[in-house]
Amino acid sequence: MNGETKEHHKGIASNTQKFDLWRNTCNGIVEASFASTCLLVSIRYFGASDTAKSLLASGGSIGFLFAPLFLILIGK
Repeated sequence: MNGETKEHHKGIASNTQKFDLWRNTCNGIVEASFASTCLLVSIRYFGASDTAKSLLASGGSIGFLFAPLFLILIGK
C-alpha cells in the first residue's frame, strides 16, 4: 500500500467514527426515553406488578443473553 491509500483509509475511518458518535448519542437518548416512557405507562395506566416492571426494564439485556443460544440452535 502506498501512502495515499493509507491516508484515504484514515479519512474514511475518521468520518465513520464522527458519524457513529453522533448516531450513538442520539440513539442513547431515544432508547432511554423509550424505556422510561414504557415504565411510566406500565406503572400509571396498567398498574404493573414488580415482576412486570423488572421484566420491562431488563428486556434488552435478557435479549443479549439469549441471542447466542438462539444462534446456536438456528445453526444446527
